Amino acid sequence: MNLKQLLIVGIFIGIHFLAKSQTQNIDYLNYKFKYIDSNYKIHIDSATFDSAVVKYKFYRNLITKYKDSVAVVAMIELNDWQACNSASVQLGFTWLRASYYCWLTVEEVKTLANSMGYKHPWLLYKAIMNPENNRKEILDLIKTIKSNLSKTNPEIKTEGLTRKEFFMLALKNNPVRIEDEKKLKLTDLYKTTHHRKE
Repeated sequence: MNLKQLLIVGIFIGIHFLAKSQTQNIDYLNYKFKYIDSNYKIHIDSATFDSAVVKYKFYRNLITKYKDSVAVVAMIELNDWQACNSASVQLGFTWLRASYYCWLTVEEVKTLANSMGYKHPWLLYKAIMNPENNRKEILDLIKTIKSNLSKTNPEIKTEGLTRKEFFMLALKNNPVRIEDEKKLKLTDLYKTTHHRKE
């Protein structure tokens, strides 16, 4: 490959990563979707939805949650897998998921978000992950989680971690999430075994 070809390849790679970065930075909570209203509820007829499932090769049996349905609807309008993934992550982010990061119950995390003016769990997630966001509520939350992490496992070290690394550590070590995951695995195992017997 000569210098000119390398330069062209480099430009294409740069454009690809720039487009990917811009897709991830789009605020899909405020995007004007045709089939998703301002309260993030889906309004679509079954024929259009089913047609999209086939057209974009979604696995019908894996469409079990809101996030899965949002992905189908987003794909209809965005027609781009990266954009679809970003949209479904933002729109499908749940209060339960936020509660795992924050070591709070779902109701407590909703109260925390409401006190800061966040009406959607994704907005709270973005706020706690932002290292420049030093609101008292978030700093108090971090302090409480550090204390709880220390009580749960004194060997866990949080010094020197970035904000994102800290909350990922909190998520990983949250005993409620760990317990919920065990229950989910047992339920999935039961379903698999039960279907096999049938």
